[in-house]
Amino acid sequence: MMPKFATVLFVCTLAVMIAGLGWVGMTRRSIARDIVQLRQELESLHKSTRLEKTLRAQFDSDVDLIASVFDQCRTADDLPRLGGHRIISNADNGESVAFYVPQGGHQLGVRCVWKPTAGKANSATSPEADTATAESLAGESTWSIPLVAERSYLFDRVGSWNVVQPIGWKLACDDESSFPVRTEMLPLPPLRANGGSWSTYRRAVFPNQVNFKVLGDATGRAFIASPLRLAEWSRYCRIDDVGLKIEFELTLTSDNPPVVSATDAEVCLILSKGDRLGDYLGGGRYAVRTH
Repeated sequence: MMPKFATVLFVCTLAVMIAGLGWVGMTRRSIARDIVQLRQELESLHKSTRLEKTLRAQFDSDVDLIASVFDQCRTADDLPRLGGHRIISNADNGESVAFYVPQGGHQLGVRCVWKPTAGKANSATSPEADTATAESLAGESTWSIPLVAERSYLFDRVGSWNVVQPIGWKLACDDESSFPVRTEMLPLPPLRANGGSWSTYRRAVFPNQVNFKVLGDATGRAFIASPLRLAEWSRYCRIDDVGLKIEFELTLTSDNPPVVSATDAEVCLILSKGDRLGDYLGGGRYAVRTH
């Protein structure tokens, strides 16, 4: 005897309901597991964020401490030999900058430019003579000095604010046996400075460190390293009735391969730019793929 249609429908409906309840139960358990996993991941992310903030605060505190130590150094003999993989520098006055260079090849670039400033003409001479004198005082000198790695250096400007003296610069190392003191003077007559200005620079970076924005925006694999600016100063002087402005610029060039910091490497991974990262080199830095 064939079962009635209503019986078949009831059995099928019951089976579907049982299957549906089973699916709902499995889905709820799966959602519950996903929620637990998500909570664990969020908690891990919060812990990682808190740890990163703590490490960043500690890093900034260490840099401030090193800068404070550099500020107290009056001669190269006072300089600490820091170690590590970063270039450390501090320039917050108008006279000197102390810095440390790690392993690798480094060259210090010094650029001095001097030019007349606008001023009153000398009443005892013609304006043409004053103009000729001013033009003869315009010039530029540059130097490129190879540095010994893993050493600290002190760069000082030479010249007094109150006494008429030649103007120039001096570079000294904490290890004079490996890097003798070097002094250079500008091809100008003795001057007396009557004012000046400077920019504050504090550096704690790896040689040829690539910012994650540059890494993400760069087309191709070529990364051209830019010189690292360490200091900029201007000094205002007078020669007779001619005002003179002398500008100093200090830069550091390294031949180390480009690297990215571990913090920026995490950002690159989040932005799906991980293919630009090479091997981990230690010390909080990754190599950058250039091919």
